Amino acid sequence: MKPYKSFNSMEEARRLLGDGFWDIMSDLFPLVGPRVDMYRDEKELIVVIELPGITSAEAVNLSIQSYTLIVEGHIERQYVQNEEKLLINERFSGPFKRSISIPKDCAVDTIRADYYNGVLIVRVPFLTNQTIRQNEKVQIHFHS
Repeated sequence: MKPYKSFNSMEEARRLLGDGFWDIMSDLFPLVGPRVDMYRDEKELIVVIELPGITSAEAVNLSIQSYTLIVEGHIERQYVQNEEKLLINERFSGPFKRSISIPKDCAVDTIRADYYNGVLIVRVPFLTNQTIRQNEKVQIHFHS
């Protein structure tokens, strides 16, 4: 019998198995990390990301790589002093990283991001003539 490899954290598992593995398995396992809704209207793509507990713009990073929106950061539960005393533990906390594919008709050079009351709202207009900027960090407008 072969010894099995155990992971010390979800971050280690994600690094070793790759993001593609988690995309495929997302229908089988509960989602670890922020929940996302994405929709389009006539003018733009809107991505809504739940990020409760973020208290500053430095706690979350948003970037674009080709047509993939990447949001990463760390959610802390400020009120928990001792994890062993939690009777119900359903809310996500800890480091997270989500990669979200966006349609090719998006103007990735004109993204706007706003954070309100635990929700990050990312707006990407639709344009036909655009320049694709690789690996660009997106500024988040933080509203408290």
